[in-house]
Amino acid sequence: KLRTVAPNKRKYCTAKQQPTTPITKNDIISNMVDKMLSFFAECPDGIILNVRAQPRSSRPGLDGLMGDALKVKIKSAPVDGKANKELVSTVADEFSLPKSRVTFKSGETSKTKRLLLSGVSAAEFKALITEKKIV
Repeated sequence: KLRTVAPNKRKYCTAKQQPTTPITKNDIISNMVDKMLSFFAECPDGIILNVRAQPRSSRPGLDGLMGDALKVKIKSAPVDGKANKELVSTVADEFSLPKSRVTFKSGETSKTKRLLLSGVSAAEFKALITEKKIV
């Protein structure tokens, strides 16, 4: 037997909803930019950059965003740390930094890595990525 509820016995929410401010086009754009800029974070030492390495590529260089990481193509195969060395030199060359200022924070054996770009502020890095037309 199915139970039915009489129309006058249904429960309705009687709490008044607070008026919300309308979402503007600028809010949507700034939210999109924040999501696109989630591939790096500022720390006291510099910038921590999330990188997705693509080994055995025909041309080394930056290849846009992949999720929350910057995709970097490298020619070397991931054998004996050769790909990691080439990754550091590629990132250093692309952002006009000395290789000594690009170090690993984590992910040396993974495709997704975290690199520390020492001595780079968030404002400088945003200028570099807009100049390179990454975002």
